[in-house]
Amino acid sequence: MSAGVNLGLFSSGDLAQPATNYENYPYSEIARRIQQYRGIQKYFYGDFYPLTEYTQAEDAWMVYQLDLREDGEGLVVALKRPRSSYSDAVLRLEGLDSRASYEIANLDGGAPRVVSGVDLVNPGLPVHLEARPASALIRYRRVR
Repeated sequence: MSAGVNLGLFSSGDLAQPATNYENYPYSEIARRIQQYRGIQKYFYGDFYPLTEYTQAEDAWMVYQLDLREDGEGLVVALKRPRSSYSDAVLRLEGLDSRASYEIANLDGGAPRVVSGVDLVNPGLPVHLEARPASALIRYRRVR
């Protein structure tokens, strides 16, 4: 696995439509996404754990975990495909210290929260994705 990013040329406000007017090009959104990518890039060199089965099915979720065990931190990448009827998943994380606590932060927004390692392993990390398709980047860091 390797880390990569493709932002392309898109129109203002909708990153799915090709740009035709560069006066409205979303430079600040592209800069924000590049900054976010640089912040998670290190996780692609950690341990890889598939949290769901690999599939390209249009009605599935595909989720994996990238873990930096020595640093006590990692990233969960959740991808909800366009035809998935599910909005919620509970993901059992791997490689965590059940005696520790972890700060969980959704990189797309929301306040960070602290969760016990044992709760992240069983029952697991709850993830809610309403839209179809949707994705989430969830970072965790050991805090104690």
